[in-house]
Amino acid sequence: LPDDANSLFLAKKLKVGHIGTLDPNATGLVLAAFGEATKIIPYLKVDPKRYKGVVKFGIETDSADIVGKVIGQGPENWVRPEDEEMDNICSSFTGTISQKPPIYSAVHINGKRAYDLARENKITLEDMPTKLVDVFKLSYRFLSDDEMEIDVTCGSGTFIRSLARDLSVSMGTKGLLKSLDRVQMGNFCLDSGEDHKVYTLKELLDMISLPLYIPPRHDFGRSMLMDIVHGNRLSKTMSEFNNLRDGMYSIYYEHSELPKKVGNNEFSRPVALVTKNGPEWKYVRNFNYKEHW
Repeated sequence: LPDDANSLFLAKKLKVGHIGTLDPNATGLVLAAFGEATKIIPYLKVDPKRYKGVVKFGIETDSADIVGKVIGQGPENWVRPEDEEMDNICSSFTGTISQKPPIYSAVHINGKRAYDLARENKITLEDMPTKLVDVFKLSYRFLSDDEMEIDVTCGSGTFIRSLARDLSVSMGTKGLLKSLDRVQMGNFCLDSGEDHKVYTLKELLDMISLPLYIPPRHDFGRSMLMDIVHGNRLSKTMSEFNNLRDGMYSIYYEHSELPKKVGNNEFSRPVALVTKNGPEWKYVRNFNYKEHW
């Protein structure tokens, strides 16, 4: 986030939301939305996710990461697999695979969080439910005899800690996730050297919908705007646009007192996110039009 983010919150009292969580000792990309942008969080594409991590061999913890309690070590004199065998092992962890989440995770068990039960010593790994997850790509690079870097592209719900643990077992040893960095979430990624990136509401809407500009001719545009702002039935209001293809649209209003560049007007403001199915138009989210002026 920018250095002046806190002052921005205080000055405008912005509503804030975030997408995706990270383990406490992990680093990397987290998406934060402010103000009206929080309304489109559920519609943003945040899959697949890409992670880079380091697996450490010869040690096992109850949390499957470096901060957990050591519960196993060895075996002694373990030799890492040769490249061909290692390639086969990685292939076996690509596609739809099954894994057990670590006991220190937010998974629900009988209505309680697993990490709460783990702190009370009431569960073991055998008690954790098995879940299916998607791993689209998995590559590796040995850093030393007891550490390996992994690069994972996967779907939501994949536990990289579990992947590190299970990979190690398949390699004939114990292991844990020493470090983890998330580098991509769907369409969002940070370029080399960046510590944050800012998107406008329009840029986010362009990722999930097509723009539709209300023309400001005479009273027509203003009347249509008021129908949308007040939540009036869309199918009648939008009948002029029934020739458009079905899909999701962001409706923009071009202010009649400002210069026009129809179809790409920097003075246009989004008023609603809607869907079209034949002649039927429905609201997805309305935006606070007054905030824009």
